[in-house]
This record gives sequence, C-alpha cells and structure tokens, in this order.
Amino acid sequence: MKRFFIICLLLLVVLLSALFRSRWIKNHQYSYSYSYSDFKVSPVNIFRKPGSDFPATSSATLGDSLLMHFVKIPSGSFVMGRSDSDKVLRDEELPCHTVSIPNSFYMGKHEVTQAQFMKLMGYNPSFFVATQTLFADKGGTYSDTSNLPVEQVTWYEAVEFCNRLSESQGLKCVYNIDKKTIDPNNHSGGDTIKWLITPDWNANGFRLPTEAEWEYACRAGTKTSYYWSDTYDISEAIEYCWFYNNSNPTGWIEPHAAKGGSQPVGMKRPNQWGLHDMVGNVWEWCWDWFSPISYSKSPSEYPTGPLRGIKRVMRGSAFYYRCTNQDFMRSANREKHHQHFPYFLFGFRVCRIP
Repeated sequence: MKRFFIICLLLLVVLLSALFRSRWIKNHQYSYSYSYSDFKVSPVNIFRKPGSDFPATSSATLGDSLLMHFVKIPSGSFVMGRSDSDKVLRDEELPCHTVSIPNSFYMGKHEVTQAQFMKLMGYNPSFFVATQTLFADKGGTYSDTSNLPVEQVTWYEAVEFCNRLSESQGLKCVYNIDKKTIDPNNHSGGDTIKWLITPDWNANGFRLPTEAEWEYACRAGTKTSYYWSDTYDISEAIEYCWFYNNSNPTGWIEPHAAKGGSQPVGMKRPNQWGLHDMVGNVWEWCWDWFSPISYSKSPSEYPTGPLRGIKRVMRGSAFYYRCTNQDFMRSANREKHHQHFPYFLFGFRVCRIP
C-alpha cells in the first residue's frame, strides 16, 4: 500500500511538472512575426536641432576628477548596410540604403567604463572585476578594472545610466522610465522585466545611439567593410580592436594583452572621427528594436527602428570573437539580444544632441 502511494505521488509530480512546463512554453514561446506594420515614417524634425554650432569635443565631469569624453559627429548621409566588398551574405543587412543624419551630435569617445557606471549608479555589475580569476593562469591580473568597459549591463540599466548622466549635468532626461507598466511593444519571451520606456527625442540629455547613428559614427565617412580597410588582415585588425586573438588567451597571437578578457578603453587606434573600440572589446546596446526586414521599410532620415519587437539591436562585436569570424568586425554587422539579459560581453556608449 505504501509503495502504491509513493508511485501515485511520483506520477502526480510528473503530471504537474508537465502541466507547468506546457503553460510556461505557451506563455514564453516566440510567436512574434516581423511585419512591415512594425514601422512608421519618423515625422520631420523628430530630433531636436542643436542650438548653435558646438565644439569638436566635450567632456562631462562626474566628480573626483572622473570625466567622460565626447567627440562631435558631423551631420551628413551614408549608405547603411552590407558593403559591396563584404563576403558575408546576410539578408538582414540588405537592402543597402542611404540614410540622412541631418544634425551633428556628440558620441562617447569610449565605451562607458566601470568607474563611470559605478559613480552614477552606485554599483558595478561587471564580470571582470578585481576578484575575477578567469584566465588568471594565463598571466595578468584584474587588480584595477576602473577603466575597463562596464559589462553585464542590461539594456534597461544602460537607459537608466543615460538619465542619471543627464541629471548629473543639469540636462533634460531623454527617457521616461515607467517600471510599473508592462511595455506592450515588448514581445520577448526571454525578458523577465518589461519596463515601459518612452523617449523624448527633443530632450537635450544623454541617450543610447540609434542603430543608424551608431553605424554612421562607426564608418566615419568610410564605405569599406571595416572602418580601417576593405580587406581583412589580422595584423591590421590587431591595431584597431580587441578580439579573440589579442584578448582571449585561448587563441591569442603576438602582440596581445597582458591578460584575457575586456581591456581598458582607448588603447587601440581610433576611427577617422576619433572614436575608440567601435569594434571589439564589448558589444554596444542601441536604442532600436531589431528586425531582419527593417532596412526595407526604414525611413531615409533619422530612422529610430521598429515600433515593437523581441530583442534590441547590439553593434560592434566583442573581445571573445575569433579571427575566423571576422565578419563580426564589419561596420555593417548587426546583432541583437533580450533587453533584460546581462552578459560579460554586453556594454554600451552614449550620445546626445547639444
């Protein structure tokens, strides 16, 4: 009798587990279909116009001699998408289309660092901190990580940082963050948090770059596959970015970093507009929802991406990617991830229109 009771109990547990699993799958399945109805043409002058011409560089003082440096990105237009010389065939990078960036803007010269994030947010979410021992057997230490890019940052944390930075500089916040309302445009089955984030594009504060702004700033006037060349040469790539072969000791070649993992910002050669680490080190969050068909419907002036989606756009690749995956280093390369997913390859940089 006792044995029969135990068997019945086990069967009940199995049945309840199966029921819970089926309901979880139903509630979290990726049933979203990308559609042209996800887009609308941005109204003219959706972004504020700069009050007047502004300096080529700028800095934000965070206190304790801690600064954030910014570079002026000139207004203009560019061809967004896969370059003619690209050997990688990804439909999501097509069709190539001309995008106009009618306003100059400031872009972070570097990725946001751990020290900067800690100063404004009061905590450091990063994986690569002083207590981290990954790659320790390969040489190097993590004794001072203040100038490493902050990582393991969710998209929501990046947005919150932008508002904190704006407030610290006496600027109007771009984002209204409603943590009590579920974003009806977030169709992700992987996000446990779905805050409603509403942008005010006319605010003069700091924000994440749009995907178009990011690629425009990355290319810096170039039309080549990489912002330093049209062909891939590993010895040349090492001069411009941190990637698998110079910052991951399981695959590095000379010259390489003293330790594996993310690296101090600003150590590699910048692009032609003075931006460092636009490729490699950590992936960078952008504002836009990702869509594989966005280039077919995106407006030609200041596109801000689809109205809804599953994941947000990421750009720039990271230190963990192999040289055999050099397509990740291309200016046109697109990636995406859930907004509330922290990972040691995910960071960001900020921008603003003065």
